[in-house]
Amino acid sequence: LKYLIKSKNFKLTKIYTRSKSKIKKDSFYIKNVNLFSFNLNKILSDPMISALIIVTPIDTHFKICQEAIKFTKNILIEKPLALNFKEAEKIKELSIRHNNIVHTAYTYIFSESLNFINTIIKKGFIGKLNSIDISIQQLGRFLKYDVILLLGSHCISILQKFYKIEKLEYKVFPEIFNKQ
Repeated sequence: LKYLIKSKNFKLTKIYTRSKSKIKKDSFYIKNVNLFSFNLNKILSDPMISALIIVTPIDTHFKICQEAIKFTKNILIEKPLALNFKEAEKIKELSIRHNNIVHTAYTYIFSESLNFINTIIKKGFIGKLNSIDISIQQLGRFLKYDVILLLGSHCISILQKFYKIEKLEYKVFPEIFNKQ
């Protein structure tokens, strides 16, 4: 949200939320209450809105994306695109049929530190990058999704900064320290 507000490339016109209580608590929401809508269909059917950014719980991505495509909206959707391959394939099929752009966002693509590391590698300041080890430590179960679904795409986006990911070999070694 903060990047959209600062950007000269976008005009933020509406934000859909299901929760009126959020608006009452947060200073940004209070100052910009006119941006908020509690009616997603009103946003989807607005011909002046050509694109959507979907940043909702993962299990809502498919349904919202499917509806937005039908309204010929271009979509940037937070990772992961869908809960499973079947939903992702359906989104792809619909976007082709309706001529929509659907893109998935990975937070780390915009990471300043990863961009810096990538630059120093490309300029030859350090040697060739042979491997990357990514560890994720989850300090509890806060959402109903497993750690691979929730955070695995972040790992892929980090790898994508340095390698052609289609040519990589992946190994996942989940470690369980406490079975309770």
